[in-house]
Amino acid sequence: MTVSLSTCSSTNHYSHQQHDGSFGWSPIIGLGLMATVAAATTSTTSTMMRGRCDAAEEVVEDPYDNLPEKDEPTHCSICLTYRQGPCRPYWRKVEACTKDNELPERKEGEKDDADDDDDNAENNPDPPCLKYMMPWIDCASGYRNLYALIEMDTNYTEGIQDLESTSKGFCWAPGKEPKVDWQPWQDYVELLNPEWKVPRSSPKNDQQEQQQRQHFWKSLDHSEDPEIVQVEATVATTMVGGGVLECAYAVDQNGDVIGFAYGTKPSEAAKGEIKETSETTTMTIRLVPSRTRQVVLAAAYTYVVDDSKKKKPTTSSEKSDDDAVESHVYKSRPFHLVMVADRKTKINIARGAA
Repeated sequence: MTVSLSTCSSTNHYSHQQHDGSFGWSPIIGLGLMATVAAATTSTTSTMMRGRCDAAEEVVEDPYDNLPEKDEPTHCSICLTYRQGPCRPYWRKVEACTKDNELPERKEGEKDDADDDDDNAENNPDPPCLKYMMPWIDCASGYRNLYALIEMDTNYTEGIQDLESTSKGFCWAPGKEPKVDWQPWQDYVELLNPEWKVPRSSPKNDQQEQQQRQHFWKSLDHSEDPEIVQVEATVATTMVGGGVLECAYAVDQNGDVIGFAYGTKPSEAAKGEIKETSETTTMTIRLVPSRTRQVVLAAAYTYVVDDSKKKKPTTSSEKSDDDAVESHVYKSRPFHLVMVADRKTKINIARGAA
């Protein structure tokens, strides 16, 4: 369950070169899914009324019972997310059915028959994918916390690794470091789970370290939704020296992504006049009491490179987004959850220590 104690796609991984809003599904698949979801809300009653009659009909073999185990390549972020975890069997049927029943693209100048469709809606049968959509929705609703973790891993882990490997590392200037509201975590430890103890670290395995490390969600017990406590951090949208927030993120003691927030695209930051402001953006951080021991906050800021400082002068026609800007990544020291759980602890936000 989510503890709410505060007011609280090749893959489309985030990167400072691909922050272009391309995290959605393909347009055709997206239209099909949205149409099916919308129909699900209007067709439930009629489906239930026909249930008794349908039960007497001959059982027809489900064409999506024996799908190939190997998934097709896709850029669809929701597909990549739900192809994993306990809802995979239900999602694969939704995806396959939606693909087989894609909405044809409307040709230019084609008459809009929306009014006629509305008039005949009551006489039309249920959408072909509705019977697959409802079990998936039920499953996804029961694993909201788990899929929040899966989504962050799928969409951001690889991109953040690329970002850090190609960016300069810095420390926040005084007064610009993120501010974290730890009250939800303090309430959880004090009121809901006073017996909470720091999770034990995973034993080191040389063979496992040699392989690509996996996000901790894969080792959670999937028989139920994991418990999560959400806290919020506010991050400055500008940095001293002309930096513009590109993205903010939070990772745990193992580097697993547990929070993410977008800022401004680097290409957009390069176009506009950069002014230092006091504005902030909010990032939700998902703490897993059974796994999270530490939290590290990070943010990438875009800086426009002064052409006069380059070795080779360039004209405006020779500029590109890549050579016009560079990313600086700022990181905090670890915040230890056992320390921030104590309301009496005075936290140095910049250092994450008492």
